[in-house]
Amino acid sequence: MKVTHSTFFIRKISLAILFLLLMKFTAIAQTKNSNQIQDEFEQYKKNANKEFQQYKDERDKEFADLLKKRWTEFKTELSKEPVIVPKPPKQPDVLPPAPKQEDINKIPSIKLPTLISPKDNPIIVEVPKKEPLLLPLSTPISYFNLPLTIYFDSKMKSHCEEISEKGVSDYWNILSSSNYPKFLEEMKELGNQMQLNDWGYYELINSIANEITENKNDQTLFGFFMLSHLKFDVKVAKRNNNLVLLIPFETTVYKKSFISINGRNYYIMNNDTEGAIYTFKQSFYDSHKPIDLSVSKTLKLGNEYTTKNIYFKKYDKTIPVKFNKNLVKFYNEVPMSDLSIFFNAKLDPITENSLSKYLIPLIENKNELEAVNIILEFVQKSFDYKTDIAQFGYEKFYFPEDIFNYPYSDCEDRAVLFSHLVKALLKLEVVGLEYNTHAACAVKFNAPINGDAVIYKGEKYIICDPTYIGASAGMAMPQFLNEKPSIIVTSKTK
Repeated sequence: MKVTHSTFFIRKISLAILFLLLMKFTAIAQTKNSNQIQDEFEQYKKNANKEFQQYKDERDKEFADLLKKRWTEFKTELSKEPVIVPKPPKQPDVLPPAPKQEDINKIPSIKLPTLISPKDNPIIVEVPKKEPLLLPLSTPISYFNLPLTIYFDSKMKSHCEEISEKGVSDYWNILSSSNYPKFLEEMKELGNQMQLNDWGYYELINSIANEITENKNDQTLFGFFMLSHLKFDVKVAKRNNNLVLLIPFETTVYKKSFISINGRNYYIMNNDTEGAIYTFKQSFYDSHKPIDLSVSKTLKLGNEYTTKNIYFKKYDKTIPVKFNKNLVKFYNEVPMSDLSIFFNAKLDPITENSLSKYLIPLIENKNELEAVNIILEFVQKSFDYKTDIAQFGYEKFYFPEDIFNYPYSDCEDRAVLFSHLVKALLKLEVVGLEYNTHAACAVKFNAPINGDAVIYKGEKYIICDPTYIGASAGMAMPQFLNEKPSIIVTSKTK
């Protein structure tokens, strides 16, 4: 029995229905009034939706039947660990002079960005209109301190009677008979308002599961069912007489065990490190997406802004930076992944604004090189350095806000912040540079600049190292001069 279906078939049905509707109502428009046409259209649409729901019900039944079949044991593997940096990079005893520029007058002046002052007012999320006959139960939840009311079906509180293939199949059948389409509409509407990324949806579904049922296995199955119907290619597995969720990610994820099925890694979403894993190879019919950890928009969570004073010694300025503690809490739940996720994360506009209004006056009337060097010195000298091993006992990459939450930072954390500030304030293109035990940045200027550089897509990017204290743009740390870094592509400036 084939259970993996192409979305092309569904799209083809939808297009055919729309085409037939157009032909039908165009033909009869001459003989019937608008009310009759509207009534017939609504009836036709209702029938089409009914047929489509019937199609989905059949797919649910097929998948439930598959879940009954004996699961296979899979070998677990340990994901790779990020390179551990046990000590700070060695600074030279004597800082060499900055690269000499041939004609500084040819370096263009910067164009200052328009400063917008967003307000940290409470986030208001409009809960979808309650429809008691469709989703009769409700529960309040706190989603990273944002209060929400969730409406759901009584069948969603169901209990898995046994940890077996049959038990999972029976649970799937029960939830597929609930009004899960309306529930998922609610999730999508809330997700759009909060600007959730894929991981945000995972956290939302998980929060609801934890609220409406106390049993860990039921919570796992609830997430498995709902994420599958959101088209994520998740699986459930048996381990040590418990059920665990298996999730594939768009990028490499560190510090988690995984199994490999058809060339895709499925990470085990619990902390057990022992015990055989039993699961199935097939995916639900239209569920193919891995979880993307990218943060392309600022998440709208509960507001809990706090201020950290950052002292910029060169200008004797204290910059009060506002950041949202709830964003930091959210980021702390995100699995450790590739540095590209952190370089491309969106900085909260309120945090960005609190930095910009103090930095913009310092770079006003400066050329691109002067402005980059001011921002570079700010990041180099305004934050205390400590390796992740010394601070946390393990490697930890920062999202942009994190550098203000923790007392110390290291090379990749500073590179992430520097990259964001240069793009936001100067509108210059930046790439991240990932060495074996170090991270830095490189900036593409709009004029020839002398100094150490990398070439990316035929363009020259000048190395800027936020951990090389006192170094200007175009100066790479001596011990990394002969090492070719990996290029981390960052989002384009606006």
